[in-house]
Amino acid sequence: MVTRAQKIRLGIFIIAAMTVVIIAVGTLSYDRIFDTKDIYHIAYEDVSVSGLDVGSQVKYLGLNVGNVRNIKIDPKDINRIIVTIAIDEGTPIKEDVRAEISMIGITGLKQIELRGGTVESDMLKPGGYIQPGKSITEDITGRAEVITEKLELVLNNLIELSSTENQERIFSFVDESAQTVRQVGDIVNENRERMDRTMANLDTLVVELKGMSMAANSAARAFDRFLASDTLNTMLADMQEITGTVREVDLSKLINDVNQVLISLDDMLNHTETLVMRNSGKFIDTVDELHLITRYLSSTARKIDSNPSILIRGSRPNNPPDDKLER
Repeated sequence: MVTRAQKIRLGIFIIAAMTVVIIAVGTLSYDRIFDTKDIYHIAYEDVSVSGLDVGSQVKYLGLNVGNVRNIKIDPKDINRIIVTIAIDEGTPIKEDVRAEISMIGITGLKQIELRGGTVESDMLKPGGYIQPGKSITEDITGRAEVITEKLELVLNNLIELSSTENQERIFSFVDESAQTVRQVGDIVNENRERMDRTMANLDTLVVELKGMSMAANSAARAFDRFLASDTLNTMLADMQEITGTVREVDLSKLINDVNQVLISLDDMLNHTETLVMRNSGKFIDTVDELHLITRYLSSTARKIDSNPSILIRGSRPNNPPDDKLER
């Protein structure tokens, strides 16, 4: 028979057990009940979410901002997996943010990493869909495909090189290369003396170039001294003074004066040309008369030279009249 004391102890035990259960349930569901979260969704299409479980971490550039709340297959498209995440309220999620599935160490567990987003982009409202990023599997698969294609290309090239025809070409090329090396060695041996002389000439040339370089350095130092001297400053000051004087001159007036002088000179030349044209005939006649007078004077001079007495008694005409002939 159950006593009253036993019933009391049983009631106390049941109350204590229920209290512990309520506390445990409240502790486990505290985040869901009292902590405010922003809910977002991510739709992965033809992407494996193996290793991603409910409660997995959600990070934003390495910072823990939430966790995974639910993972389910899209009833409208069985190739899509919809992952529901809960993010701390106020976390800036932009419309161009991408959610990538990344691996946690070597444990095989995965998490969601939020990346990207620009300041200019609009904020994504809670309840919206975050754009899916590439998963590790896709990245590894893509790299593996690239590596496979390169390996296949290398193998095909090796197979092509190992063919009989290419082997013959390679052996022929090696033989020709060896023959060419031998010929080059013979040429070097035959022309060793010339090469030695050439090297000696090169040494002499190097010495001469060194001397030229030293001369150029000396000239450069002399030029530097000239630049640092007062002569250059004096020249620059004189040029500046000349430039100032030229600036002070009224160039327009000077040009006009020169133009007037040229016009006057042109008029004078035209007038001179007109006078020459008008008096050219008279000038020619004057020249002819002067020429005739010169001939007469020359003839007279010859006569005086041959007979000086003409100056006293005069000259005798060539055909005198009969009454004036000497008797």
